[in-house]
Amino acid sequence: MTTQPPEKSGTGRITAWLERPLFVFCALVMCAGIVVRANLNAPFCKFDDAIHLKVATEDPLPVLFSISNEQTLLPVSMLALRLDRLLFGPSLDKVLFVQEGGQAHPLDDYYMESPTAWAFGTRVTNALCHVLAGLLLWRLLLRLKASPGIAFWVAAVWTAHPMACESVCWISEKKNVLAAVFGFAALLAWCWETAAWKRVSLACVLMVLACGSKPTAVGFLPVFFALEYLLERERRTALSEPSSTAQFWLGAAARLAFPAAICAVFIVLNLQIHQVYFVEHAGGSLYTAMLTDIEIFARYIANIVAPSNLSMFYGLEPILSLGDPRVWWFGGFIVAFCALCIWAAQGHERLLAALGVFWFFAALGPAANIATIPYWMQDRYAYFSAPGLLLAFGCGARGMILRAHRESLMRPLATLFFVFIAVSAFFRSAVYVDSNTFFFDAVERQPLSGMAQLYAFKFHSIESFKAAKSGTPDAEKRAQEEMALAFYYYQRSLKCPDLTNFRSEFDLRVMMADHLMASQNLSLAKECLEGWVPPAHLTVREKGKKYTAASMKTFYEPGTMALAWVIQSDIRLREASQSGLGTTKQAFDMRRRLLTEASDCIDKAAALRDWKTKLDEQRAKIATVRARIEKDAEAIK
Repeated sequence: MTTQPPEKSGTGRITAWLERPLFVFCALVMCAGIVVRANLNAPFCKFDDAIHLKVATEDPLPVLFSISNEQTLLPVSMLALRLDRLLFGPSLDKVLFVQEGGQAHPLDDYYMESPTAWAFGTRVTNALCHVLAGLLLWRLLLRLKASPGIAFWVAAVWTAHPMACESVCWISEKKNVLAAVFGFAALLAWCWETAAWKRVSLACVLMVLACGSKPTAVGFLPVFFALEYLLERERRTALSEPSSTAQFWLGAAARLAFPAAICAVFIVLNLQIHQVYFVEHAGGSLYTAMLTDIEIFARYIANIVAPSNLSMFYGLEPILSLGDPRVWWFGGFIVAFCALCIWAAQGHERLLAALGVFWFFAALGPAANIATIPYWMQDRYAYFSAPGLLLAFGCGARGMILRAHRESLMRPLATLFFVFIAVSAFFRSAVYVDSNTFFFDAVERQPLSGMAQLYAFKFHSIESFKAAKSGTPDAEKRAQEEMALAFYYYQRSLKCPDLTNFRSEFDLRVMMADHLMASQNLSLAKECLEGWVPPAHLTVREKGKKYTAASMKTFYEPGTMALAWVIQSDIRLREASQSGLGTTKQAFDMRRRLLTEASDCIDKAAALRDWKTKLDEQRAKIATVRARIEKDAEAIK
């Protein structure tokens, strides 16, 4: 008589399902579907996508690996994007331009607006890579002996998280998703139970692919160190005669030297090639940048655990000293949250919670403001590090429930949190259907974001010009309304602490004044340039001197200054032409002085830039007004 095995309980059956790769894969596909549900059929975004599409239409290896190309450190991502184009895009037949209305247009712009654009296929591959990354994360957590429930919950929440929308929905960030796939695979390979040389070799190959997808993948390196410690702890527990501590560290250093060397090479190349993008530290120094990162890290934690105020762009006021209460408020929050997660976790999960906290901060390292990057905070920066925080949070929450002896609440609470995350992602996904949507979402949510306010300024400026040329009965009124909105967002952008990361304030003032002059707003244009022509705290950039983002606070471009002088000349010319000045001798003298100043401004512009046609036209206008004034003065005599 054979004995039947005991039937599994409900909890046991669920645990068995959570260990089945096919079930987990299907669940993660549903999670990724929530993240991309609103924009699968959306076209490419004009913000940055065109740059990446351009690379996908050029010659293969010379472009992808050329030292002079700005995409040098993204060869894996660019090859992947090219593969998407080959699979889903139209045949280019080695032609980079199409002719429309007698003008040449880049094919990337053409297909971005074409109904046959290949954005759908690219987003599908993004979503599948995101699912693969979640699956690798799940396997890694199981290998680290996390419970099946914790491993599945972390992978599912990470895959369905609304912060992932920026990386998965925005095609420009295919590089982020690919870096996660290869980075998580490298961590899993490092934990492979085989000969050391095999796991180290495989992990190094995957790490090269991760860093070749996106350089910030070097943030995985410290996690290798943590995993090495956990593996040694596991090995010591299994062996009756463990090796000495000195022997362990010697072997670990030898193994870790290989991924460390890979990361060092990518860091050096990145620093050499991308210096042009470096800006000043947040607040002006390394010290203030580190203080500001306290608030930024706290906001990342809050966004991961309670994603209620996400944005494509973030704005914040830099922290300048320890006397700022935000240091203690946000610093206290970080310490309390992390310490509580580690303390509340029990048994082996306490070690996992500590690993999760370390993972979170380590993976965020390359995106911290120590590296002087233009964007101080972005959802995509936390893409690699969010799994660590979710692991710590999950282990800590589980430990709290066990301490309270409320095991029956564990599954409902975990499900409730996942539903909250999924619903948030469901609505967040719709923000990434086009550039205007996610920019204006950021404009309202983040009034201190310089990039967001600049975009709103440019958008309404363009709309003003379109309205003026529309020829409709209310064209002039709509043009003035749009220009008023442009001026409003221009004023808001001047209050953004990170404005000069993207645009020189002088350059912005000149651009606004030029728009205002075109729409006949003389007084506002004059206000924009008041005290800035020339800017006393800036000097002209010398010919041959390398341009960097940081130099915007020190130099101004000769062309920008030349345009400012032309605008000043036009202001003087229009003031001289005003009929309200009167017909007295003093009035005519004032007009002559204004015309002289207008001519001087043109001479100064000519010394900075060769604008012969433009400047000759302005001189002709000045001469015409001067002749009319002299004629009027003679008539009065």
